[in-house]
Amino acid sequence: MHIHKINPNLQEHQSFLAQNRKDPITGDSILEGDEVVFCASCKSVFLIDTWEYLGNRHCEQSGTLIDFPLNYAPIFLKASEQLLFYSYLASSNGFTDTIPKIDRSIWKFRGQFTQTHGEFKDILNIAGFIGILGVFAAILITKNALFILLLLLIFVILFILKENLPSNKANNITTFHKEFNDTVFYISDKKIGFSTSVGTEDYASYFANIQSISLDFSQFISFSSAFGDCIIEDRNRGQVKFRLNYFEILENDSLLKTLNFLNKKYGIEINIRTNSRKNKQNIETFIKLEQSKINFSLTN
Repeated sequence: MHIHKINPNLQEHQSFLAQNRKDPITGDSILEGDEVVFCASCKSVFLIDTWEYLGNRHCEQSGTLIDFPLNYAPIFLKASEQLLFYSYLASSNGFTDTIPKIDRSIWKFRGQFTQTHGEFKDILNIAGFIGILGVFAAILITKNALFILLLLLIFVILFILKENLPSNKANNITTFHKEFNDTVFYISDKKIGFSTSVGTEDYASYFANIQSISLDFSQFISFSSAFGDCIIEDRNRGQVKFRLNYFEILENDSLLKTLNFLNKKYGIEINIRTNSRKNKQNIETFIKLEQSKINFSLTN
């Protein structure tokens, strides 16, 4: 692997920095002093942490450029992302809007959902509904064709105006946020994170930073007070502790598949505790079938 440290005193690096390049996976800007590698096949540039996260491979090969490209032509890659698992955070009053206290050096802020046009669109929706009622009322009450046409014209203008307003979702928020209507803990195929409603706030850490994930459902009592505790430990010995709403762990569900994926591919230690014998049976069956190294224990 050939690593290049960005040096603003070098002419080819100056040209590179002037392009304001970003890591195609994380979206982080590449700055002076950053260590990067260039894929030998497509010439895409990656921060060293991202390259290691990708398993030191890209374009189905592991080669990197020995020399810093003199005529660097940036290639834009779309960082697609798939949601593997998510669960709402528990609180004594139902769902919560509070993201757990996190170390921002590990859990990076990923972006905000913008609602600049949201309220105005709501007003237009109401106005359009009233306009429809007005048209029907005018047809029933009056035979004045000019008045009816005027109402129809106003309704059409309102509809066109609403449909042509800019989208109220920021481009840097991945599409799976539309599934969230409160604060959630989620795992995608690229990172682990916390997100408030529709991505108003989103903090995430890439798998390379995570040491272990521990789920403890041993305190589950009844569905009236159902929760599970989770601890995520990063490789800097920092911890994020939070509480999830309780859910049954099925024999082959998305949670077990996701945790097994993290353990096998990234070496993240997985620990699960539960006092549910149904959960015990399902987890043990999964571990046996998948030859999984998930650590599991049953409590009384």
